Amino acid sequence: WTLFRSEALDTLIRKALADSPTLAAAEARLREAEENLRARGGTVFFPSADAGFSANRQRTTGASYGQPAAGANTFTLHNASVSVSYTLDIFGGNRRELEALRAEAEYQRFQLEAAHLALTSNIVTSAVMEASLRAQVQATRDIAEMLRKQLDLVEIKFRLGGASLPDVLAQRSLLAETLATLPSLEKDLAKIRHQLSVYAGRFPGEGGVPEFRLESLDLPVDVPVSVPSALVRQRPDIRAAEELVHAACAQIG
Repeated sequence: WTLFRSEALDTLIRKALADSPTLAAAEARLREAEENLRARGGTVFFPSADAGFSANRQRTTGASYGQPAAGANTFTLHNASVSVSYTLDIFGGNRRELEALRAEAEYQRFQLEAAHLALTSNIVTSAVMEASLRAQVQATRDIAEMLRKQLDLVEIKFRLGGASLPDVLAQRSLLAETLATLPSLEKDLAKIRHQLSVYAGRFPGEGGVPEFRLESLDLPVDVPVSVPSALVRQRPDIRAAEELVHAACAQIG
């Protein structure tokens, strides 16, 4: 989107990337997958150790030995224990489980990338559409103003006898048809403005979204090109599907 060289567009996309709940949810799912992988990896690759320590105060008398005359004996009993265990992954089940978890984390990473691309492309498309609709509304209003001036001239000619009543009615009909297209264009413009607000992480109609016009968007001089095979490798949805296949294969293995 930087190829359009629009500061308003750059600012809107930066705010949308920072405030989008969709991206926040995708980032949270990625962190969850990474934490699951990290937690499971710690139990597979490293041994588990457990240590314990206890101290008991005890008192014995000679009666317990059959010698009531003996005096009492008080002592402290300390007990320390350490246990270390390690699971031998002889058949590779744990390794394949980690492989599946790693593929799941990569899947969530590509899902986040896809959400990022979808959000930015939708904002750019909506901004261009808004600029186009705004230009159409302005052009329609200009045409209606010209038709209104022509109607005034035709009515003057009609009063002076230089035009007929059908000419006046035809000019009025043409003006009414032009004005009738304005509400639909204005409705579409308001709708696209609401879409931009939602993409920016705001409520529809909340405001704070800049207005876009065609003259503020510069067409790129050099359009990036790529071969179809490279384009396929850049698509995060395809790479995410590959990671799902990878995870399924690891679970079967």
